[in-house]
Amino acid sequence: MRRIIEVTHRRRGSSSRLANRLGLAAAIAAAVLAGPAQAARPLATDDAAVVAEGACQIETWMERGRGDRAVWLNPGCNPFGSTEIQLGGARTRADGAGHATLWRVQVKQLIRETGSDGPGFAIAAGLSGRRPAGERERFATAILSQPLDGEKFSLHANLGLRHLREAGSADTKAFWAVALDREVAPDLRASAEVFGAAGDTTRWQLGVRWVTFGGKVQFDASAGSTFRSVRDGRLLTIGVVVLPDALTFRR
Repeated sequence: MRRIIEVTHRRRGSSSRLANRLGLAAAIAAAVLAGPAQAARPLATDDAAVVAEGACQIETWMERGRGDRAVWLNPGCNPFGSTEIQLGGARTRADGAGHATLWRVQVKQLIRETGSDGPGFAIAAGLSGRRPAGERERFATAILSQPLDGEKFSLHANLGLRHLREAGSADTKAFWAVALDREVAPDLRASAEVFGAAGDTTRWQLGVRWVTFGGKVQFDASAGSTFRSVRDGRLLTIGVVVLPDALTFRR
């Protein structure tokens, strides 16, 4: 959850990248909650995968909602074999509210790799925050990836908890996400997902991503909104990912 539900008062009205995309005004995840083989951008739903051992990837994308804009940078590396560490940040601007800086740290541990013999499992946990508002959020996510047709078609599901603390108040909520991800042509995949948090409006999102330059670069985009109001809840993203094949530091 590259990233899922960075929740606030209303990105990640309320939300933490699937740490979340339930609004942008107070904290745009998912998510992030995170990137190509691990909550493959532009998905908000995380998946049970990590970048290859000894490799990194760099995600960057722009988001635009109704009156809100953000630019994200989210690098992630795997120094230990089955553990991926992400450290991301964003600069946002909301009409009438000025600029804000978001930051996010996530560690994802792969428990079982997804394969033809069964589903994959992973867990993720992290922290996120927003300045100058002083908001802080802790989150933890259980992740399932189930192949439906080998690597061509997969289902991903997340279930987690997030604890948001802001001036004078604190709130703990469960969040969830479900996504379908399918290869529609060589190096081209499309996705559809729904996600939300207890007490918040459920969101939908459609995405597409294209891998090129010999598997080293990905271009992606997504469009989504709340089920309640497409006009008021819309969120559009466009991004570029430098993939692990281009950033391997250990052979």
